[in-house]
This record gives sequence, C-alpha cells and structure tokens, in this order.
Amino acid sequence: MVKKQKSIGTWICSHNSINLEILKNSKFDWFTIDLEHSAMTLDLCFDIISYLKSSSNKSCFVRMSDLSQSNIKRVLDFGADGIILPMVKNKNEIDNIIDAAHYPPLGSRGTGLFRAQEHGDRLEDYIKESYENTKIIIQIEHIDAIDNFHDFLQYDAINGFIIGPYDLSASLGKPGDFENKKFKNAIEKFESLCLKTKKDMGYHMAFPDSKKLKGLLKSGYNFIGYSTDILLFKTQIDVVNKDISNCV
Repeated sequence: MVKKQKSIGTWICSHNSINLEILKNSKFDWFTIDLEHSAMTLDLCFDIISYLKSSSNKSCFVRMSDLSQSNIKRVLDFGADGIILPMVKNKNEIDNIIDAAHYPPLGSRGTGLFRAQEHGDRLEDYIKESYENTKIIIQIEHIDAIDNFHDFLQYDAINGFIIGPYDLSASLGKPGDFENKKFKNAIEKFESLCLKTKKDMGYHMAFPDSKKLKGLLKSGYNFIGYSTDILLFKTQIDVVNKDISNCV
C-alpha cells in the first residue's frame, strides 16, 4: 500500500455567510461546492470560492453537475483548486475532462483573464503552474466505472477517485444496500487497485459517523468527504428533537 496524506473535507450545498464562517474555522481540510445535488448556481459558486480562498488556506473543489466542458473551464477560472466529476463511466469521458481542464498541449482549455489568473496579472505563472495545481478527482458511481477502473488509473492527469456509494449501489440494482455482495465486491476491486498507486482514494460519506470514518481511514482511504453542510445541520437538529422529546 502506498502511503498517502490523509485529508477530510465536506460538501457545501447551501449559500449562507454565517455557515461559511463556521466551516472555514473547522478542522476540515477542504470543501467541495456541490453543483449537482443542490440549488447552487454558478454565481453563488463564484462567491463561495472568492470568500473561502481570500479568508482561508483550505482547498476548494467544485463537484460539477455534469461533464460539460464549458462549465469545467468556468469554475477553474473562478479559482477552484480542483474539480470532482460525477458519474464517469469510460475513458472517452476522462479524455474530454482532461481536455477541458488543462491548457495545450495536454488539453484545449481556453485562456481567460479572470479571478484565477488575477485578471491577467498572473496569467503566465498560472498557466505554468496549472498542471500541478489543478486537481481532477473522478467519482466512481457506476459499475461500469469499476469495470473500467484499471484503465482509469493509467491517466497521470487524474489525481484521485472518490466512491459515491449511493449511486454505485443503485447501478447494481440495490440502492443504499452497502452490505450487498456485489457492492462489496466492487469496493474491494476499487481498493485493491487504487491502494497500489499514488492517487487519492476517496469515499463520500453522506451522514456523519465517526466509526465509519475511522474504518475508512484504517482501510487506506485518504480523501474523505464527510457529509454535507445541510446534513451536518440536520443531524444536529435530529439530536435536539430527541432531547426535546425526552424532556417534554
């Protein structure tokens, strides 16, 4: 097993300045702004990136809503440190992602003069540094991705992979059944291949669970999405509801 630096982040699905202040002072190493399963717009995404990057030293990713090349280019110009791509199933999709995220000769990303490039002041340096600094994380959310995973690992421009357990289990006909044998076999294949590489091995936990977190870290996962801002809030409200019910 290749030793990798461990990091834990969370998904941001809402736009609230107080929540962002609390999150930026938390022990999370990074944040992912979720464009896929939230009401988040590109305008709000830009505002959150600007706030977090100007007030903290934590990494800021964007989970794209789809594999659209135009939106990949836009969020990188916003200043995102990286992108997380949902429901990637084959090499052709990875080729298109790399093409959109990187400048020539590796890709065909257009040259913008926006926030990431400090409106032109750091254009040359930004382009020189972009290959090393632009992180691309592929979500493994379908059995087709598991079947093609060996091929995915051959891409130097891909920095890591993160399991989306609900969609992966759904692709096996057992949504939310993480004890299903087919799901476990898929996870075992993913782990056995990824642990041999230097690439980040990730897992997105929908709900906070310290026992699950410890288990993932012990198994070699080093890039863990720990719930979402909304579900962290809901989980605490559930605790309060139980307290009230027990006291009234």
